[in-house]
Amino acid sequence: MNHAALSPGTAISGFMRLMTRRMEDHVVTREMELVPYKLTKRQGWACIQVVTGPDGHVKEFSLVHLAGILISELRHKAEAHLGREVANAVIAVPQYLPYSGRQDLASVGRYDLGFHGFKVIDQQIAAAAAYHHHTKRGDGKAVLVFHVGGRTSSATIYKFINGTARHIAARSDLFLGGDDFTARIVDYMAGLIRRRHQWNIRQDKEAQLRLRVACEHAKKALSDQEETLVQVDGGGISLSAALTRAKLEEMNRDLFHRALDLVDEVVMGSGRPRVESRKDMVDEVVLVGGSARIPTVRQFVKDYFHGRGPNSRKGVEAEEAVVRGTAILSRPEAARYVEECFDHLYGG
Repeated sequence: MNHAALSPGTAISGFMRLMTRRMEDHVVTREMELVPYKLTKRQGWACIQVVTGPDGHVKEFSLVHLAGILISELRHKAEAHLGREVANAVIAVPQYLPYSGRQDLASVGRYDLGFHGFKVIDQQIAAAAAYHHHTKRGDGKAVLVFHVGGRTSSATIYKFINGTARHIAARSDLFLGGDDFTARIVDYMAGLIRRRHQWNIRQDKEAQLRLRVACEHAKKALSDQEETLVQVDGGGISLSAALTRAKLEEMNRDLFHRALDLVDEVVMGSGRPRVESRKDMVDEVVLVGGSARIPTVRQFVKDYFHGRGPNSRKGVEAEEAVVRGTAILSRPEAARYVEECFDHLYGG
């Protein structure tokens, strides 16, 4: 986040939603309106163009190449930490990534990066595994995984049968997440600065970026406390303003409801008569993503399921569930499970 503030044109994030998409795709068109870097076209496919040096040198990256760079960097960090070679990998990807995108990633892992074994699995399945729903204790249960991340949100229902995930339903909003919640805080604070100091912070790019970083920190702090301070300097002005959790909830309530609509769509089914008893068909609820830590999001889910709260397990945080689950599924005894899930869901 700090790098994005200091050098927005070179900080790339959220690019997975662009993979395997044509330049004319509505997702690419919308992305072009939101990001500070340029999206270009290569043989019809969307690519990302960034300035890579102080001399203004421009470089173009395909989405799968960017994924390869990220995986390679993670591998180097893991090897430095472990003090030995990392020869195999299991990576988790969004449920909406199509089979062709998974094949591209597998090819990069095996042929470009030289992994001996390289497997791809859904983030949602990994999150469920973090709570051991892939084991006998979860056999036959319908598990709803509700993901509220930084850029995207999704709701997915799986049923685990004999250790294999059977996909039931899924809905995604590729442009709803924590960044949108932060943007609401930025708008509120920018208005406050203008009223107090007669200064339009949006005319000062660097100050605006610092404000966004401060608002992001404040949003995270309000997951654990009722009130925090938003502090930012710029234009000869120093601002320190209180922000309460209640205010955060008020300014984002419509977005929280929009996220919960994804849950309602997978539970009730699109175009089907509304039957409240369908909620009882969901045996377990798992919350995933940093923004799933927001108390209002958790409360909305609990209220929707008539007081039945999401899963909780000591040591498993919502933003870490996918990583923990992927680590569990990387164990040798889970190899068959990973293969069978991939084959069943994506025809591998």
